Parts: sequence; C-alpha cells; structure tokens
Amino acid sequence: MGKIEPEKEIKKVVICYEDGEKKEVEKGFFCEMQPEDECLNLTFHMFQVEGKELVCIIEGMMELGDRLGMFSPTKETQEGEEGNRERKRS
Repeated sequence: MGKIEPEKEIKKVVICYEDGEKKEVEKGFFCEMQPEDECLNLTFHMFQVEGKELVCIIEGMMELGDRLGMFSPTKETQEGEEGNRERKRS
C-alpha cells in the first residue's frame, strides 16, 4: 500500500467528453491508476471533500463493489467456510 503525501489543493477538475462537451467539477473524488510491473498503483485525489463526505464516498464504493458482485463468496470461499464449520463442531 502506498503512502499518503500532502498535495497541492485541487481547485477543480475538467472532464472533456468525446463530443467536445466539457464539465467542470468543483467538488469530488477520483482515482488515478498507474500500472507498474505486476501491480496497479492507485492515487486518490479528493477536492473540497469534508470528513462526513469521505465516509459517504467509501460507503458508495462499497455499494458499487457489492452491486458488481465483487463481495459474493466464491466456490473456494464457500468450501473453506464449510470446512471451518465442520472443524468447529469436532
């Protein structure tokens, strides 16, 4: 996991769409991805975000992961849990 470094204050982000439309975002969060060898380095940028809003962002990302099925148990996980339950009964 990377380290948190102080950054310059972000004033706004401009999103440029393929059709030429632009949108200015003055408050938000985005994640920059930089592939390195066998891993992906993530840099999180937040601007004009306050404490409780950060909680909302994290909860929203967890909800997204859940909706995408990322937290559904895999067959291996289910088999491992069944094995753990059997060992606990012994």
